[in-house]
Amino acid sequence: MLRSQAVVGVCNLCAFSINIIIVIITTTSLVGIAKAQSQTTNATTDPTEARIINSMFQTWGITASSVQQQGWNISGEPCSGAALGDSPTIGDFSYNPGIKCNCSFQSSTVCHITALSVYALDAVGLIPDDLWTLTYLTNLYDFSLLRIYI
Repeated sequence: MLRSQAVVGVCNLCAFSINIIIVIITTTSLVGIAKAQSQTTNATTDPTEARIINSMFQTWGITASSVQQQGWNISGEPCSGAALGDSPTIGDFSYNPGIKCNCSFQSSTVCHITALSVYALDAVGLIPDDLWTLTYLTNLYDFSLLRIYI
């Protein structure tokens, strides 16, 4: 009888140890996820890129109130809301103009604009020279012409 009690005691100890390990792993994972989300939340658009993109929209007469923006800030921090993540895609016409950003630079504290789309905004003129200085911009979409690769 004593031997079976010892076996049960050891099994209970193993189950307890496994539960403790699961709690530690879960807690560590949640802390890592929270830290990653915090870094993305604290990331800001490269100041030069923010100035260029906001200046371009101002030149074109585009303001936050002149176009329907659902989750994208064209008046201050461009790499926020819909500009982050996989959805919506850059071809989503409900975001016009629209941008996509990559915020993985400098330990996830700096975002760079990687794609820009415009469609039927009645903006007249040349593509601003400053736009060519956006070194991380790999796709410029003008859906009235087709897709332009940079």
